[in-house]
Amino acid sequence: KKSPATDGRGNKHVPGQTQCHNLIGLTGGIASGKSYAADFLAANGAAVVDTDAIAHQLLAQPGPVRDAIIAHFGNAVSDGHGGVQRALLRELVFNNAQKRAELEAIMHPAIAERAHAQAVAVCDSAPYVLVVVPLLAEPATHARYQPWLNAIVTIHAEREIRLARLTQRPGIDPHLAEKILAAQRDDQARAAIADWQLTNNRDLADFDRQLRQLDQQIRARF
Repeated sequence: KKSPATDGRGNKHVPGQTQCHNLIGLTGGIASGKSYAADFLAANGAAVVDTDAIAHQLLAQPGPVRDAIIAHFGNAVSDGHGGVQRALLRELVFNNAQKRAELEAIMHPAIAERAHAQAVAVCDSAPYVLVVVPLLAEPATHARYQPWLNAIVTIHAEREIRLARLTQRPGIDPHLAEKILAAQRDDQARAAIADWQLTNNRDLADFDRQLRQLDQQIRARF
């Protein structure tokens, strides 16, 4: 599942860098069902690398990323115990597009680097590695991941359904939920980068069926 020079799409890499051929990106709008899909496929044997979890680690742990965020946004975002107040930071950036771009410029390169390292570390021990990247359809994010992902899965869900799911999460009111949805790329942009597309609206049994079929198709292809 590894080769020394190229990935499954023929993209060239740094000479001598070991690459995998079974790395599958998973994306979709917020509250589309990415976590459910990752858990389902993990239960069927896939390895999972979750970039949201990596982001939380980077915010919680002492290190250059956390230090850069506090230096840039001020001590107000510090939790006083060496970490960052994620809820406060989230509200700050979703109310200001410029601040959101500044935060992404600090965090996203480090997240992608760690995600790649984690994926490469487990690609030989699982039939495939699912790399969950919510913002994969964003041009800058896609440019970071596309060279080493071998395929991409996109999950679609109706906007009103995602909005209802989102407002059930702690700390997210309808106003903030609308801002989060507005900040993300639309389904057309996510579809444009996808090798597989799934739909997760109201029928969970149908979504399970799609996931089982996806698992079979990925295994057959990789």
